[in-house]
Amino acid sequence: MVVNWDDVSVVVNGLAENKKIQTTGLLNFDEVEIRQWRKMVPKANHIVLHLDHVEQNVTWESLYPEWINEEQLYATPSCPSIPKLDVPRKPIDLIVVKLPCNGNWTRDVPRLHLQLSAASLAASAKGTRPVHLLLITRCFPLPNLFTCRELVARKGSVWLYKPNLNVLRQKLQLPIGSCELALPFGSKGESGKPEREAYATVLHSAYVYVCGAIAAAQSIRMAGSTRDLVILVDNTISEYHMSGLAAAGWQVRTIERIRNPKAEKDAYNEWNYSKFRLWQLTDYDKIIFIDADLLILRNLDFLFRVPEISATGNNGTLFNSGVMVIEPSNCTFNLLMDHINEFESYNGGDQGYLNEIFTWWHRIPKHMNFLKHFWIGDEAEVKQRKTDLFAAEPPVLYAIHYLGYKPWLCYRDYDCNWNVDILQEFASDAAHGKWWRVHDSMEAELQELCLLKSKQKAQLEWDRRQAAAAKYTDGHWQIEIRDQRQKRCKDRLCDWKGQTTPINFPFGSSAAVGSTPITTFVGSSATMGSAPVTSVIGPTAATTTMVTPFGPNMASAIPVIPSLGPNTGVFTSAPVGHPTVMLPANSVKELVKFTGVGFKIWQQRMLFWLTTLNLARAASAKELWTTLSNKYQAEDAGAKKFVVGKVFDFRMVDSKPVVSQAEELILIFNECTDEGMGVSEAFQVAAIIHVLPPAWDEFRSYLKLKQKEMTLEQLLVRLRIREEGLTREKKVVVAKANVVEHPSKEGSSKGPKPNKDKKKLGPKGGVAKPKFAGKCYNCGITGHRSSECRKKPQKKKQKKEEALCLELDAMDLCAVVTEDKARSLWGRYRNLRSVPSVPAEDSDSQK
Repeated sequence: MVVNWDDVSVVVNGLAENKKIQTTGLLNFDEVEIRQWRKMVPKANHIVLHLDHVEQNVTWESLYPEWINEEQLYATPSCPSIPKLDVPRKPIDLIVVKLPCNGNWTRDVPRLHLQLSAASLAASAKGTRPVHLLLITRCFPLPNLFTCRELVARKGSVWLYKPNLNVLRQKLQLPIGSCELALPFGSKGESGKPEREAYATVLHSAYVYVCGAIAAAQSIRMAGSTRDLVILVDNTISEYHMSGLAAAGWQVRTIERIRNPKAEKDAYNEWNYSKFRLWQLTDYDKIIFIDADLLILRNLDFLFRVPEISATGNNGTLFNSGVMVIEPSNCTFNLLMDHINEFESYNGGDQGYLNEIFTWWHRIPKHMNFLKHFWIGDEAEVKQRKTDLFAAEPPVLYAIHYLGYKPWLCYRDYDCNWNVDILQEFASDAAHGKWWRVHDSMEAELQELCLLKSKQKAQLEWDRRQAAAAKYTDGHWQIEIRDQRQKRCKDRLCDWKGQTTPINFPFGSSAAVGSTPITTFVGSSATMGSAPVTSVIGPTAATTTMVTPFGPNMASAIPVIPSLGPNTGVFTSAPVGHPTVMLPANSVKELVKFTGVGFKIWQQRMLFWLTTLNLARAASAKELWTTLSNKYQAEDAGAKKFVVGKVFDFRMVDSKPVVSQAEELILIFNECTDEGMGVSEAFQVAAIIHVLPPAWDEFRSYLKLKQKEMTLEQLLVRLRIREEGLTREKKVVVAKANVVEHPSKEGSSKGPKPNKDKKKLGPKGGVAKPKFAGKCYNCGITGHRSSECRKKPQKKKQKKEEALCLELDAMDLCAVVTEDKARSLWGRYRNLRSVPSVPAEDSDSQK
């Protein structure tokens, strides 16, 4: 990196204590740059700081492992050691460090090492003498180590900080990365200013999380915390719901939503950058953010003692933003907004973006954000341990993060995730019961906000009947529903259960495939109108999107409200009007493309809309079936045609190795097999021989004679041998072409020599005589005419003919060679051998 000394001069000269700078510490500068510093501040004493390089085996993944042994059952987790800076005895007023900014600079270990070393040197200062840090870098420094509130001046790539040394010393006591816990178990205590600390959450574009937020507030109070509760909502949340949130204890603050510039219009993640508004809560020093689908079981107030960003691990080197400690600051908010178009979120949401900004984060125990998720690879013992943690009384976990169907969207009798095949990994009756115990402690007026809409009741009934048709072994679909909310109505469609008509469901789902009888929920199109169909699966609230049923007979777009949870996709709730939902023209919008996440779920719901909900403008179920059957057949035929086209379009070229090209063609044949089109080995052999490059024409003719009894493996062996032989022959030709003979000079005083008229072409040689490009008619060798040939044609003997036939038989070329065809066949196939070609009369000597 080239230092802009003009910018450095502006920042240094603008420093109020410039006249008092007595000693500067220079880190990561070369000799030329050090001399420049001495010229710029001539009266100061300049100390060149030495710092050893970090070992190459210390990677970002070793500093931020995906998992550590938090419970210390086997061993105590530890972080890799890094070299420390030698602290000079003389106090330093200005610490100057040049930081690299190359490649993946946000996760660069040397860059992190330099920043921590400079901060450690500043924190070692004694007394009240101020210390300044001057960082020279094109990329912004660690925003939670050198906070923007401590930024004194900036000019281009020069950043001048005056850090709070007490706060800096506390930060440096933390582990270097997430390789150790930032807060060991049992380390609790009260912080300094409780009135400047608060719990906060965000609701945008999804009123269905109101009940979850109310229960979260109730659980915080039940855990014993008295900190403020702040909730940020946008204008999609009604006054009725905001009054309920206020009654639950939340301080409701209305915000303007922030759009994700990389999200598609009406996508689930279009407005999730609204979470950045948390950094504008500057009337608080610390904020513990919690998602609205969390339940707090134990007091988390001690987290106010850890710095920004502290969170639980998610996967890889990333943290989970469901519970995190932040420090509000307007300049941090500006930092987030300034780079909103620069960084790419790995998951398209706020969590991915925050992980790119705050790469230096601190791990808190997973019990403080325990996901309700049973991984597919979990053993039975691990699953039982999780179940015991969910059910433990008094609680062991600090917070449960509910994934999949939320508890308030299920009946209280059991976790409704059991009734959906792909959601069973999120099912836990123990965790479900925990949430409902908190619900029962809420006031009756607040419980009214957790009533189910008729559409959600229909969705639950549909899931239950699908589980019954598939006869899930857990048996939850057999449990009788006694939840009183089933009989309570909060909308106009209250008689949904009595308005059902059985139909044959032609497609089925993951629960039941085939013509399994199920139920379609019938309602009045006038009642339903064009109201959004609500869905709330997944841990994070999302915005309204449009989903259009596919197929040629499908008409208008149906608005739904989807949510995406981890490892899940788009969900929608079930019923709309019957027979066909007619939407006004102004409600039809563009289809949101499938995002690549949760295809099975998306496919299930699309089938549900097209059949159970009768959304297609088809005259009958048979017509609908025919239309979709033709569509799927066309899709399958298109895929097969594409793969077959790759086979017929494949061509080999002389510029690439033939064996590798043959292997590419074999891979295409494997794709044909995957599409249900089995290709015989004989066909593959014939196809490879057919597409050999032009230079292999003679060898192709030979292979065609043997292709019927040749396997694919044998063909590849022959191609490889032939290719190696050609390579050796090319090397011999190139070596001989470097030596050319020409006449010697006249007047030589030397005696006669055998080759006196010939001389090697060298620095003093003449012009090379051009070689004859054709073949000799006598011997067939390229480079001379038959008149210049030293091998005169001789009549072959019968034994020579027999010897030639033996060699050709060994190569499977022929069985009988006549005297008049021996020489022509030899010239045609001599290149098939791995030895230089010779005339037929010399074959005995070659043997």
